[in-house]
Amino acid sequence: MFDCLNQTGEIMILKRKIIFLFTIFFILNFLICLKFNTAQISYESVELTELGQIETGGSACTVQIVKNIAYVADDFSGLHIINVTNPSNPKELAFVEVAHSYSVVVFDQYAYASSLYDGLFIYDISDPMNPFELGGYTDDRGRSSQVSYLNNLVFLANGYDGLEIIDVSDPQDPFELGNFTDIGDVRTLFLEEQFCFVGAKISDTTSSLRILNVTNTSVPTQIARYDTSGEVTDIFVEDDLLYFSTWDYGFEVFNISNIHEPFPIFSYNSIGHTVNIITGENLLWESSYFTGVRVYDITNITEPIELFNYVDGGDAIGLFKHEDILFVADKSDGLEILQITIITSETPFPFKSGIIIITTIVSFIEFKKRRVKNKHNL
Repeated sequence: MFDCLNQTGEIMILKRKIIFLFTIFFILNFLICLKFNTAQISYESVELTELGQIETGGSACTVQIVKNIAYVADDFSGLHIINVTNPSNPKELAFVEVAHSYSVVVFDQYAYASSLYDGLFIYDISDPMNPFELGGYTDDRGRSSQVSYLNNLVFLANGYDGLEIIDVSDPQDPFELGNFTDIGDVRTLFLEEQFCFVGAKISDTTSSLRILNVTNTSVPTQIARYDTSGEVTDIFVEDDLLYFSTWDYGFEVFNISNIHEPFPIFSYNSIGHTVNIITGENLLWESSYFTGVRVYDITNITEPIELFNYVDGGDAIGLFKHEDILFVADKSDGLEILQITIITSETPFPFKSGIIIITTIVSFIEFKKRRVKNKHNL
């Protein structure tokens, strides 16, 4: 009888130990899952294949997609509005002549297009087949290139006239609300919350990254500056990383976790002339004169891996990714529409490795149970 009680007691103690081990295991596994969230995806390959193409007049520069409609700014012709519902057969819906239009941004029922020598034009696109001009703004001083929109404000990269901030709450009567000048030839910008990241050419060999606080849009204030080599072409920000591309030296990556002290962590001197960069899901998409579109795996940002290079003879400039399609403003080739095919693999999720641990624990439990029973059967 006492032997049975001792055996039962030892088994109970063993069970409590087992419950304790399982509890610790699941707590640790839960914390690991919170840390890593999902399985680590690695990219085995990326391929781009042409779905469709449409000419736009000679020099397509930028493209934005809104509700299956492409808005293309063409330097030689103007603003093209194209139905891309069937990407294999894009159809132009309308065209508006804009001299030297380099950039367009669409919000709600309005399209805001830059004109190199004539500033900003605003169009009503509520009927994409019949756009019409509502208003515009120019100060007759700058060379307007890139345009961005935020909360009834247009931010305009305006050459040697700096950054222009234009109030467009009344699209028929836009006016300058603020500016930031004396920073060189402003070529590009990127908006992120209350910050405007500005890229300016300051000499034939040097460009400058300026970070401005635009909380007070009437008086933007500079909070950081970093000068680097090359002629700036684009800026893109994702999370705590800023990508700064130049005409001659590829792209440079900055850590901006401390917005007041950005510092470079890596530079990549790609072939050709980098014009535009976009990132997302650990992939970087780069457009380049002469060498088309390149795709990189940037899971490890200090060691980007080139996965694919799409070249068809055009000069890729502007990029816009929508789901599994990449839209390319391809200069003389107009708008090109590319199918994205991605093959990935997954690094085992913590729970997968946990199965091995659980199996080991269960085996250990059964082993201990047998030892206890065998000992008392002797």
